[in-house]
Amino acid sequence: MEMHHKDNRGAPQGNQNATKDDPATSRIQLRVTPETKARWVKSAQSSELKKLTPWMVSHLNKASEKEVVKSAEGLVYKTLRIIDLIKYYPKTKEELSEITGECARQIVRRLSAAREFGAEIECIKEVQQRQTGGTPCYYKVTNYAQIKSTFEAWIEIEKARFDGEKPLLASGKKSD
Repeated sequence: MEMHHKDNRGAPQGNQNATKDDPATSRIQLRVTPETKARWVKSAQSSELKKLTPWMVSHLNKASEKEVVKSAEGLVYKTLRIIDLIKYYPKTKEELSEITGECARQIVRRLSAAREFGAEIECIKEVQQRQTGGTPCYYKVTNYAQIKSTFEAWIEIEKARFDGEKPLLASGKKSD
């Protein structure tokens, strides 16, 4: 007598998830009101995706991508602002920190990012000792004339992205 065992492993027959190149294996449970779910189902059905799960995945992916872009835009803006603040008059990282509201460690990161934009940043040591005993470093962009057009192009790009939500330069306007 021959016995056949049914193999219960894997996706149920007809499940299209198992046939995809990148099968979804993780679950998210979400509690919402029946009215909210009905509204989402209706929106999904009227979209090209037709089903609630793909519709939700699409919307969540778009929302998370916007956050990544928004975060990147913020970094560019903050780096450009540092360049603007030190393009003519040297400032210490403490002064930059006070002006921008960022900690000294972030200021050092912005200075590094500014160098990646092509800014040559010099540390000018003051001869006079501070009360702390250290010699403060004043940062200044030494090649602003060479990077001015690139810098201003980046400012215009950021202006278009932020639609005037933030002043892009320390003074709130472009300066030479």
